[in-house]
Order: sequence, then structure tokens, then C-alpha cells
Amino acid sequence: MQKLSPNDISRNLEIPNGALDLPPGNAIMHVLDPNGDTTWEFKCSTRSNGRRLMTYQWIDFTKKKELGPDDILRFYRWTNGDGYFMELERHSIRLFGVTIYIG
Repeated sequence: MQKLSPNDISRNLEIPNGALDLPPGNAIMHVLDPNGDTTWEFKCSTRSNGRRLMTYQWIDFTKKKELGPDDILRFYRWTNGDGYFMELERHSIRLFGVTIYIG
């Protein structure tokens, strides 16, 4: 589970140290969109300081999904090990065609 910060949305998603099932090193992570209509490719990069970040298509994903601070992402690995799917818990409402983020 990852509660998103403003930096996670505008830059790269920092991968928590406890996320052991996510790819190590600089591997590409194939993730099925929550709606099931798109597969995203996120690169799990490791910086020289040991921090792990999700890059490549991440910013495109945040813009398309209009992610906001305090939205929660959960990643799950397929049982066959060939990819991941995600669950998105939104902390926003849409009112008169405008997305309003709560929190």
C-alpha cells in the first residue's frame, strides 16, 4: 500500500522498502490498469543512495488518472508471476465536472 504524496504525483513514486514483491534493480513492471483496459510499464529504478523509484510512464499514469495527494495505490502480483495489477483508492469527488481532492 502506498499513500501518495505531492512529490509521488509530480515526480516519481518512491517505492517503500517493505515492497518486497516489486521488481528489484532496474526492471520493468507490467501493471494492469484498475479499469482493466490498459497495461502500464513502470520502471523500478534504484538510485545510488539505495532509494527505489517508479519511473517511465508513471507521470503519464498520474495525469491520466488525475491522482491526488492521499490517494492510495495497492499493487498485487499475478499468481503466475507475469505481471501486476493495481487497486486505486481515490480521495476525491467529482462535482459539476471538476475533480475535488479531499484531504
